[in-house]
Amino acid sequence: MPEQLMLVALDPDRGRLSGTPAIYVAMAGGVVLILVAGGAAVVRDGELRLHSPMNATALPDTLHEHAVAAVGALPPRDVKDWVRHFAALKFRLGQQAAAALAQRGMLRIERARRFGLVPVQRQRLLNRQAREELLATIRLALAGVAPPSPRMRELLVLVGAAGAVDPLADPPHRRAARQWIDQLTAGVPAAGTIGRAVADVQAEVRAAKRRRAAAASSSSYGGWGG
Repeated sequence: MPEQLMLVALDPDRGRLSGTPAIYVAMAGGVVLILVAGGAAVVRDGELRLHSPMNATALPDTLHEHAVAAVGALPPRDVKDWVRHFAALKFRLGQQAAAALAQRGMLRIERARRFGLVPVQRQRLLNRQAREELLATIRLALAGVAPPSPRMRELLVLVGAAGAVDPLADPPHRRAARQWIDQLTAGVPAAGTIGRAVADVQAEVRAAKRRRAAAASSSSYGGWGG
């Protein structure tokens, strides 16, 4: 699911992800959701706990190992804490998901330096058809053409929590799509809990960006007005 969310957000022409950092928060929610769906972890009383860490999950092997090791190294914590943890730069979720997609031949990772100084990573899409098929499946699910599979329901919950519905739904149907995702969130207990945690962390990220913008504005003009 983190890989699917990365494909959804990937600009195939620029090799960049749109909607960052929100998409990384949604991908982090996907890690939690797959750990729970695979039985490696459980959500109990709002906290994520290891259950059967040897259980295989749909996560790429390396990402699974790192996620299980992280959860096992700390006492049970709130789901939101784990969404923050997996979305944090030090966990390198984006790089791990990109490496898994590259291993499957979906994309090629390119490294460069922005302005000749700042190291950056670009994901060059190699399999556009697979991405288009994924987007088409999501759009059909949003339109209610057919009942979505359990995995697609979980993906839609995270797409909604990432605020990524509008680019995927036709303008006249966007409100209905968001309402339907709200219903899915309420009707899938684990996905709903994790989806709400993702939405809460997204709100924290937006609030932090507003505070930084306000601080920058104050710093720029504070010397002018005394």
